[in-house]
Amino acid sequence: MNIVYATDNNFVDVLSASIKSLYTTNSDLDLNLWIIADKVSDRNKEKINRLSKQFAQREINWIE
Repeated sequence: MNIVYATDNNFVDVLSASIKSLYTTNSDLDLNLWIIADKVSDRNKEKINRLSKQFAQREINWIE
């Protein structure tokens, strides 16, 4: 299943919480996340990528 988020640097913490909840409650689904990012720092992108790696076979695709 493909899921799209849109965010900027101000909402990375909210995005992280949403992604964690999504992964936790849908562990049986094959999820592909697409994040439309506007001025998200490399540090915050890495934070999201690390979160995703905590869950097996989860992929995040960044669109800038």
